[in-house]
Amino acid sequence: MTKNILIAGVALILLTLASGCGQVTPSGPNPATARAMTLYAVLTESAHNLNNPSPTMSNTAVPVIPTSTPTSAATATSAVTILPSVTPTSSQLATPCYRAFFVKDITIPDYTALNPGETFVKTWRLKNTGTCDWAADTSIGFFSGTQMGGPSSQSLGQIVAVGDQIDISLTLKAPTDPGTYTGYWMLRTPSGGRFGIGDAGDQSFWVLIVIKSGTTTPTLSATAGTPANTRTPTATPSLTPLPTYTQTQTQNPATQTYCKGYPTSNGC
Repeated sequence: MTKNILIAGVALILLTLASGCGQVTPSGPNPATARAMTLYAVLTESAHNLNNPSPTMSNTAVPVIPTSTPTSAATATSAVTILPSVTPTSSQLATPCYRAFFVKDITIPDYTALNPGETFVKTWRLKNTGTCDWAADTSIGFFSGTQMGGPSSQSLGQIVAVGDQIDISLTLKAPTDPGTYTGYWMLRTPSGGRFGIGDAGDQSFWVLIVIKSGTTTPTLSATAGTPANTRTPTATPSLTPLPTYTQTQTQNPATQTYCKGYPTSNGC
């Protein structure tokens, strides 16, 4: 209420000043009076707004944020090229330092039939196909399966250069129970690392035997057509008559000396 009175007073003063200073023309209202009236109207409206603020409006204008309707953006689909799978071959793999190649069985090929408990010598021929020489203290050792009385480790006893071959022999003993038995063996470096055959040099080589169900005992069989017993012929001596001695008398009968009726030259 006080603000309205103050505004009205200010407007009245302005109106008085305007009427006093301006010139009145018969053709229209005084311009100063019109400006004072306009100012009064503005001040009155402002006072009304201050006394009756709108509950839904604030003194500070709130900028209106335009809303945008999202549109479906184009999805960028990258083209995926499926590369063909490549399986590396043995020539593409790096050659290991230690690797062996099985050449052949010198003795006891696979599925050799043996008697129960029979002692035998197994010999493999291997080739050094790695990139490192085998030292003389490189050894062969049992890996898995049936050991057959073989040693846990046995030195090769010689240097095997890259590309060279060696015959490795083990003295083994066949099991006593019938069946098929396999023993797997590998090589060992002086530091104890295992290696063997295969592209990566990590596979074992083996001995494979078959034990018979029983021993074979030789038997003597009768020979067909054995001759019957025949008597041994007895030697009968034949009597050969002695030759008859006939003496020719060359001496004179008159001078012949006789002894017991037989002629003699020495007397009786």
